[in-house]
Amino acid sequence: MPQAINSVGLTNRQINYLSKVIPNVDFNHIYDEQTLLNEIQKNANAILSRSAYKVFSSKQNINKVTLIDYINFECMELSNFDWIDTENERLCDYIWSYVRILKPSTPHYNFYIDKADIFNTGKGLNLTSNYLSEINKTPLLPKDNKAKKASIICFFDLLNNEPKIKNTMLNTLKEKWIFVSKIRDVVQWVDSNNKEWAWNYLYKGSNPIWFIENGHQKNHLNGIITTFDLLNDAEDRRELLLAKMKSAWSQKTYRDKNNGKKSVSIVLSEDIIKRLDFICETTDRRKNEVVTRLIREEYEQIKKGGH
Repeated sequence: MPQAINSVGLTNRQINYLSKVIPNVDFNHIYDEQTLLNEIQKNANAILSRSAYKVFSSKQNINKVTLIDYINFECMELSNFDWIDTENERLCDYIWSYVRILKPSTPHYNFYIDKADIFNTGKGLNLTSNYLSEINKTPLLPKDNKAKKASIICFFDLLNNEPKIKNTMLNTLKEKWIFVSKIRDVVQWVDSNNKEWAWNYLYKGSNPIWFIENGHQKNHLNGIITTFDLLNDAEDRRELLLAKMKSAWSQKTYRDKNNGKKSVSIVLSEDIIKRLDFICETTDRRKNEVVTRLIREEYEQIKKGGH
C-alpha cells in the first residue's frame, strides 16, 4: 500500500472499498495525500450517490475527515462478522454461496434465493450478470474459507444500502444459518462412495456459479451439502429433490449389485418351499444363494460324468 495513502489513515479494506466504488481511479499509483483527495473530489458523485452517504451527510465536499468518517459509517464493524467461523467449512460455504447469488430485486427485509439460481451454471440462457456480487465487483473466486469470509465482508461493504439495512440482512443470514445448521440429513447421507455420482446427478457435469473448484478432495462433498443448505429457502422442493436423489442412488446400487443377474420365475411345491426356507434359516443364506449353489453343484457333477 503506498505510504501517502497510509498517511490519510486508510486501511487495506477501506482502499479496496474505494477502488470498487470509484473504479476509474488507480489508488495504487497515488503518491501524496492531496492528489488522493483531489481524485476523490473529482469523482465525488460515485460516493455522493450512494444510499449510505445520503443518510450520513448532505455535504458535497469530501475532505480527509469526511472521507474516513463516511467509510467507517458505510462499512460495518468487523465484529459484526465474528460469527462467521473460518474453521467451519459448511458455514463459510453456505454464507459465501448465498451472497454470491443474491439479486438486486431481492427484498432486503425478507430475502431468499430461487432454486434456478442455485443450479445456474452460467451456460445457455442463464445470465450471470444479474447478481449483486457481480454488479458490485465482489471477488468471485475466493480460494479458501478466509478468502470467502473476506469476500462476504467486501460484499456487504459494497452493497448500496443504508448500514441499518446491511446489518438487518447480515442478521437474517445468521438466523438462516442457525436454522440450516441443525438439519443434518444430507451431511449424514453423502459420503466418499456416492459424492461424485450425486454431484453429477445434481449438475450433470457442470458446476454452479457459486462453486469454487480448487482441487480439494472434499469439494463435491461440500458442494452437495451446500446445495441442499441453500434449498432450505424452498423446503418443499428440497425434500422432493432429496427424495428423488436418494431413490435414484438406491436403484443404482441395486442394479450394480445385481449386474449380470436376471430374474427367473419357477413353481415349487409347498414342501420344497418349506425345505428351502429351512435351509436358508439354518445356513443364514438368501434363497438365490442356496439355489445358485445347488445348481452349480449339480452342473459340476454332470460335467464329471455322474448323475
